Amino acid sequence: MKAVLSFSCAALAALAVFAGCHRGQLKETARPRSFPGVASRDVSFYSSALDRNMTYGVYLPKDSARGTRFPVVYLLHGCGGSFRDWMSDSDVGAYAAKGLIFVAVDGDCSYYMNAALDAKDKYEDYFVHDVLADVESRFPVLPGRENRAVIGVSMGGLAAVKLAFTRPDLFAFAGAISPAIDVPSRRFSWSRWSQSMRFRRIFGPTRSETRT
Repeated sequence: MKAVLSFSCAALAALAVFAGCHRGQLKETARPRSFPGVASRDVSFYSSALDRNMTYGVYLPKDSARGTRFPVVYLLHGCGGSFRDWMSDSDVGAYAAKGLIFVAVDGDCSYYMNAALDAKDKYEDYFVHDVLADVESRFPVLPGRENRAVIGVSMGGLAAVKLAFTRPDLFAFAGAISPAIDVPSRRFSWSRWSQSMRFRRIFGPTRSETRT
């Protein structure tokens, strides 16, 4: 397992930089890309943190020996997108053939945070409690932080950076692609009123403790 994990960390570091994107391909149908030796799944499940059904996508090795378990990589999308961006617009699924499971997590435009001013939007709890538990109950993933990684882009990149510092007990590797780490420090803007109000709801008022 140590050998597999060592490969995983090196491969994920390269993946965060070199994963090929295919913007525009399959956008109309949003179908997951297919890769040799890899199966894909969509899973709908009930999230107690959000009190509604949510969906995530999975890539996993297709033909594995019975009882074989694999390290798992959680993929976080950007604001304005969905988990399907990872499934239809990137080459990430190809790496599943090397003995990894990839889970693309839907996060709306939440920054995967528990919103400071909206008690019902507990997206961090949804991810770290509900998603992880559901994945580990359905798929042959190896348990423990040493077998878990998280990679995010933009909004998801900010979440990955935050989780690296606040939940080192959960993830052995965190990767951030163009992380939106400046978002919590952005000031209110009348020209971007709706965006500013969304940031206020998620991160709290400007110069508040939650923003800091």
